[in-house]
Amino acid sequence: MEAITGAITTAVTVAGECITFLTSQPLCLLLIGLGLIPVGLGIFKSAKRAAR
Repeated sequence: MEAITGAITTAVTVAGECITFLTSQPLCLLLIGLGLIPVGLGIFKSAKRAAR
């Protein structure tokens, strides 16, 4: 059980470090933002359709 907990802790730590690194780089942050624009537009369109 301790091995599983340790592995999960390590995975969360690595994921956190990756997110910190990506958000500290302006170019990476720009590319992430550009990639999220279609997702936001899709959510907006579906919410607009649901409001009708």
